[in-house]
Amino acid sequence: MGIYEHSQELRTFGTTKNSGDFGEIAVKEYLKRKFKCQIYDCSDIPKYREKDIDFLYSVNDGKGWTSVEVKTDNRMSETGNIVVENAMFRKSGRVNGWLYYCEANILCFVDDNNYLFYFFDWAKLKSLIKEGKWKKRWFKNGTDNCNGEVYVIPLQDLFMEKDVVLFYDRLFN
Repeated sequence: MGIYEHSQELRTFGTTKNSGDFGEIAVKEYLKRKFKCQIYDCSDIPKYREKDIDFLYSVNDGKGWTSVEVKTDNRMSETGNIVVENAMFRKSGRVNGWLYYCEANILCFVDDNNYLFYFFDWAKLKSLIKEGKWKKRWFKNGTDNCNGEVYVIPLQDLFMEKDVVLFYDRLFN
């Protein structure tokens, strides 16, 4: 049936935006509260959106900024996986997934069922994907009437890799 047993559920940018907004807001608030970070929200700035960057943070009073892309997932707690989008195949043809255009330093996954979040070194994770550590998987997106190609990556694998998981915690500690 594909990656998700409920792959026909309504999952589009429009239907998942509220969940995604929740993840972004919760992570930014966590960083401010726990580490007194300065936050620069750039999610609505086109040059950052094109690079799939939601916000920048600084722990050094603005003297060094780190870029973050937040992905909020409501299936992580069930599957134990993260999913990285490789491509979508639409009527107009192949469209690269965010694997190819995300330029954030940190890829953050938020599990919105149990409020855990994970900071991954995106460059290291992307390198492992490109080395072929995980296989591509297909799924049918019934809502958008297209097929997708993703990497399904077990969280356990990421914890076994050196310096890929930078940090994880519960959002509301």
